[in-house]
Amino acid sequence: MFDYDLATIKLYWAKTEQPCATFDALVDIGYLNAPASKGHHLAVRGGLARHSMRVAQLLLETRAVPEVSAYRIGMYHDLVKCLCYKPSEGGGFEYVQPPYPGHGVASVLIAGDLGIHLEPLERAAIVWHMGAFGLDERQMEEYKASLRKWPVPIIFTHAVDHLASVQEEVEAKS
Repeated sequence: MFDYDLATIKLYWAKTEQPCATFDALVDIGYLNAPASKGHHLAVRGGLARHSMRVAQLLLETRAVPEVSAYRIGMYHDLVKCLCYKPSEGGGFEYVQPPYPGHGVASVLIAGDLGIHLEPLERAAIVWHMGAFGLDERQMEEYKASLRKWPVPIIFTHAVDHLASVQEEVEAKS
């Protein structure tokens, strides 16, 4: 199992080369307490941080993007989950519609709101990390345009995010 503690999270965050205030901003929006999902992979307090570090680690192993980009994409690809999963009274989490459209777009916008700098390829990888699932015709054309410009970061981010999710579900069952 991929383990973590606050020191490990800070180490991964430091590799993103962001100003110190951004770590405090992440804490303030609930990054350390948010689940990675409502009812699937790492649907537990702190699951988002664990999942994000795993995605960063897998991206590093692929060498598909520069090191700093692997850390930024991994750590920030699901920032929207800090806003859309809230603890429920009966345990677990409930979904709250975030004030932004689209999972990846929302995460990029939240990063900007927090003062997190992302390079264009990092933004594209985060925006499209869910792949082509559920895209309408216009969105598919936008996705294809991004793929033409940044095929490796987008495809590998989608693949490692999915792999991390599957690994986390398998580990939870064992």
